[in-house]
Amino acid sequence: MILLLSFLLLFMFRFIKVALSKDVHGNLSYVQLLNGGMPLIKGTYYDKEAYIESNTSITNLILEALNIKPIDPIDLAMEAIPYFNSMSKIAKLDKPDSLDVTNILSFNLNDDTIDMFSNEEMNATNATVNNAAYDPSLKKALDQSKPEVLIYHTHTAENYGKENNRSTDDNVTVVGVGNLVAKELEENYGISVIHDKTFHSSDYNASYARSKETVKKYLNKYGDFKLIVDIHRDTVGDHNRKAVVTNINGEDTAKILPVTTKNTPHFSKTTEIAMFFINKGYELFPGLVRRKEPLVYNNGSKAFNHELSPNSILIECGAVENAPQEAMATAKYIARLIAEYINR
Repeated sequence: MILLLSFLLLFMFRFIKVALSKDVHGNLSYVQLLNGGMPLIKGTYYDKEAYIESNTSITNLILEALNIKPIDPIDLAMEAIPYFNSMSKIAKLDKPDSLDVTNILSFNLNDDTIDMFSNEEMNATNATVNNAAYDPSLKKALDQSKPEVLIYHTHTAENYGKENNRSTDDNVTVVGVGNLVAKELEENYGISVIHDKTFHSSDYNASYARSKETVKKYLNKYGDFKLIVDIHRDTVGDHNRKAVVTNINGEDTAKILPVTTKNTPHFSKTTEIAMFFINKGYELFPGLVRRKEPLVYNNGSKAFNHELSPNSILIECGAVENAPQEAMATAKYIARLIAEYINR
């Protein structure tokens, strides 16, 4: 009995320690605990689809507290049997668009949230580009009269490095990756880009509802884009760091993973785009792409905004386990793949 009590106390201590170490924004375990003790919250506030990408559940916390790394049998079965892989991502949603967005629709397009590059910056890059990812044959004259690519971030504060899970410092977030991708596209490939840095994740539960309004406003202003890219970063767990880092041209680089969802009328086209990125990535930069097929959800949160345009792609650039410099190193490879797609 004493041994059992000691074990339970030790487990509870480790469980609380692990839980407190996790990022509270989007942490599914907190929601599950609240739902268990306060069903009213589940009925009036909990929007399950907003947490579809969260890996931090009560089950995962218990396993981590017990220092158990869940691997082989389930993971192998999911990889071997596509049905199981897709079922693991299902979110049973009765009302997929039930989130109230009445106080989300008020903001307007703001030039302060867009990367703008001057003519001087453009001309300064006419010199030889020292970039292992660069292909000068893809460069064309820049025409800023009609933007070709829209880059944005639904989870704007997603950062790299285990110390924090959220940040407003572009040097360590997905926004920093977007900055470099946009700069690379305009300066080195002549592809006109809007990189929107609107902060959508102040309320994680409403992130996709907010970013959807951003995308809609750009579509209303410019019409459709040749490509709309939502750049995220994943969370795979410390024991899987090897799954998200590779070495390309002597440089540690974060791996990428395109993501699609079935709850959009454009699923076939978005999957085609994702497969282009995967196949071209395997061809040009072996090791850059995490797997030979996109991660497919049955019910992505707000359909990942993909119903707004068939020219949409969600890219996971590395994971929280990557160092910031690894993610930033990936930007030039993402830009190259975008340039390949635009010029295909």
